[in-house]
Amino acid sequence: MKTLILLFAILSLSLRLYSQSIIKEEEFINKGTHKFIDEDLGKITYDYSIKYIVGIQENSGRLCKDNNFTVFIEFKDLDINQIRVNKQTLNMVEYQSIYERRIDLKPSFLIGNDKDEIQINFLDLQSGMNYRGKRYYCINEKVNLFLGTLVQTSEASDIKINVNFFGVTDLPETSISSYILDKKDEENISVDFTTTEYEFVKNLVEINSHNYRLGHAVRGVNTRRSLVMKTMSEKTQDIMQKSLEAFYANDHRIGILMYNYSNGYLYSTFFRPKSKVLIQKNKIKKKELERLVNDTNQLLRNGNLIDESRSLKVKNNNKATNQELLASYDRLKKILYFNESLISSFDHLVIIPTHNIGTIPFSAIRFSDQSYFIDHLSYSIVPSVVDYINNIMDNFFTLTGTDPSEIELFFQVLDKGNQYSAVIELDEQDSYIFQLGSAVNFDIENKSSIACFYNPNFSYSSEFTQLPGTKLEVDLISERIHDYFDVKKYSGDKAVYDNVIENIYMNDILYFGTHGVTDPKNPYEGSYLALSKQSNGVDKITGRDILNLSNNHKFDAWLTVMSACNTGLGASYDWGIIGLSRAFSKAGVNHIMMSLWSIDDKYTAKFMELYFECLVEGSPLFPYSPYQKAIKRFRKEVSDNPYYWASFSIMGVPF
Repeated sequence: MKTLILLFAILSLSLRLYSQSIIKEEEFINKGTHKFIDEDLGKITYDYSIKYIVGIQENSGRLCKDNNFTVFIEFKDLDINQIRVNKQTLNMVEYQSIYERRIDLKPSFLIGNDKDEIQINFLDLQSGMNYRGKRYYCINEKVNLFLGTLVQTSEASDIKINVNFFGVTDLPETSISSYILDKKDEENISVDFTTTEYEFVKNLVEINSHNYRLGHAVRGVNTRRSLVMKTMSEKTQDIMQKSLEAFYANDHRIGILMYNYSNGYLYSTFFRPKSKVLIQKNKIKKKELERLVNDTNQLLRNGNLIDESRSLKVKNNNKATNQELLASYDRLKKILYFNESLISSFDHLVIIPTHNIGTIPFSAIRFSDQSYFIDHLSYSIVPSVVDYINNIMDNFFTLTGTDPSEIELFFQVLDKGNQYSAVIELDEQDSYIFQLGSAVNFDIENKSSIACFYNPNFSYSSEFTQLPGTKLEVDLISERIHDYFDVKKYSGDKAVYDNVIENIYMNDILYFGTHGVTDPKNPYEGSYLALSKQSNGVDKITGRDILNLSNNHKFDAWLTVMSACNTGLGASYDWGIIGLSRAFSKAGVNHIMMSLWSIDDKYTAKFMELYFECLVEGSPLFPYSPYQKAIKRFRKEVSDNPYYWASFSIMGVPF
């Protein structure tokens, strides 16, 4: 009986959903190029044409309880008209049409009339439901109100839908590879392709760059899965080591410590230039690993929440005794392959985490002689292997001024790099010695720019307190860097979403001094930086907003500083933490300073003053050695308590 009732409810919902009247629909055809790697055939490229309908319907069903309207996408057809295998082109005898409903369309579009319109980014649509070849989506309150006004004041013929950004995922690959294999004899295609691990990663990064230029911010999240099974091979190890040797100066020792979790084991891998790769394997359950990290984080904070901190207070459910926390800490150090003599031999350590390992305040880990990690070296967090290579590649193009389309030049350096240095020919007359890790200096004559958003007006909220310390913070920062930076200040009622959007593409540094909120269940939609409320009701910028904005254009900022609480936290996955910091990284920002716990307002102002003062002094291993210097000065001049100085870490790899 219960089964019949459930079936009846589903049928009723389906009928009500399908009975919605269509207000407007438009058909679109987009063309593009898709690239992928087949391990037997090599790099495959094909051109495609995709036909689909975007429409708006009244919401008379139960799909979206708070919506009067729903948006739908109806996939019509996908045509493949040319395929290239490596450098060979298939001259197909017959026109080949491949139709697969599993592909996922992601258009962003404008809807309105001649007088007014609204941007609907497809990534914002929620609660998707498939029915009879269509996928229906809920819309946010702002779009719902706009559509209500539009429908009341416009004839259907006056309503216009225009796609201004187009994206598609899960394009066919297996069927394309099968088609090529079927046609190889007929088309005289050589399938004698054997790829080295180096060529595999090179192609993978090239494909990432291709997607990135199209506006698909796909840094490493999906591709890490493809690399996990290959990570331990000698060729991949060689690539990681080669990058250290080719791109970093010989007086700066850089290491990589990578973690992978697979089948109940945590793998810790040390990459060192001109040295044997070291791998440690430990059997541990995923939940136990995450518990050890959480216990260690609580121990290393070594402080109590203070009233004037930049986050909402969160209940601490960890009732472990101090002895239990110490036991977790000692065990975790062994599991993480925390070899003190090995670690202290580096000047900087790039850490590629898994699950919640990236939330550990490594700077506050104690060595056996009671010194801190940060006394010996700086460190940075990078979400995945592909992110690491993409970050080095971004730094390379930024510092050399070469066009990102010249990806071959990057790998030319990797190929020809001598020990710790690389010489590349830029033209017939000149050559350029390129070394990441060399000192970065600022120019008084050619100022950089920083946009600061701080101390928003929170009179609309009972949850958030004002942050007067952020005004002091920005004033102190401005005093230290004004010779080298054009400082743009947006505080109080000016610290609003529209001003953030106006500045987000065109500044070297983005600085946020505000409350941060993290939602592990919805790490992009629910995690945000709080702002003053605009007239349209918008009072925050979310991780999803950041990703949406990067669809239009890659951010120019090389550093984002989130002087707000918990901005380095989020949802824990195999490839690390997903949240605000990850969103900025995917948007193209080279380095992201993030916080790991609630931070004290006044002490943070002093720390940030010291950090920016060290930043403009110029230094190698930029901007991580300034972070190390700032901590040393803070401990000497202000407080040695890790609670006040260890909450910040930086995502990225050194310039």
